[in-house]
Amino acid sequence: MAFICKVDNSEFATLADFNAHLRALKIKQEAYYQQYEPRKDKLTGELLPFKNREQYFESDFINKENMKLWFDRNPTQAKGYALDLMVKRIERKKLTLIPTEVELRSTMMPSMHYYVKMFGGYNKVCECYGLKPRFSNEGILPAKNLPKNIGIIIDTREQNPFHFNEYSIEHKKVECGDYALSAEHDKNIYIERKSLNDFVGTMSGGYERFSRELDRAKGLNHYVVMVVENDLTTAMSFNFLPSMQYSQSTPSHIFHNLRCLLEKYDNFQVIFLKDRALAAKCTLRILALGELAKQTDLQYRLEAGDFKNVD
Repeated sequence: MAFICKVDNSEFATLADFNAHLRALKIKQEAYYQQYEPRKDKLTGELLPFKNREQYFESDFINKENMKLWFDRNPTQAKGYALDLMVKRIERKKLTLIPTEVELRSTMMPSMHYYVKMFGGYNKVCECYGLKPRFSNEGILPAKNLPKNIGIIIDTREQNPFHFNEYSIEHKKVECGDYALSAEHDKNIYIERKSLNDFVGTMSGGYERFSRELDRAKGLNHYVVMVVENDLTTAMSFNFLPSMQYSQSTPSHIFHNLRCLLEKYDNFQVIFLKDRALAAKCTLRILALGELAKQTDLQYRLEAGDFKNVD
């Protein structure tokens, strides 16, 4: 693919060379693309902001709110557009697994709920394009509570553990994550607890270490659920929080790394809860689900209301 500069018609073999040429011309990438290759929001007609070339040419809306409004106002056209988005993402990312709700929510894609509503099923749509299903998501998630006679293991390295006062707790090394059930009740489900700060750190400086942990878990046939003590909307804009305004990472970088892990590992998923109290309750619920947790997109089920009455 050749890159042609529309300022002087010079041609470059690589994007790096093209970008170097823009620097030599003292033209910022944002100014160049918005002047010579302008892209506009499909809803408002406003110029799209430029973050990087890939994002710029993948986007048709300034934000997801505009996309949702456009979908509401153009339902017939939106159906074809939603399918086209899925095809492009599959080809661009060389996907083999059906994307999770977290992947859809953190990109300019319709949510899983949209595909279910408009096409009668999400997996049905994705399987038409050769993707392997991860979850069934059929029916209603059963309201299973963890029996009080089951013991919970908390990893000795867990710095800020949940308190499960009604359960027998054993502190010892957990092979993967921070929480698991006692050996006689173990279904190979392991919970990795993260505060929002922990999550950002893991998806930035701790990314390689966590990748190795998932590799090890896969080798042991373990399934890892990361439970984050903050809701997904807040997590996707953490840089606006006063406590994290000096973070060197950006939400786009953090969620790019998260999506890479979700795309690669079928023994891993993540759920974002509104606060620590709900995260603790949902940890018990996920452990109680056992094998069913591996078959369920937990974030999707949370948004569908299946965790409303969690004890």
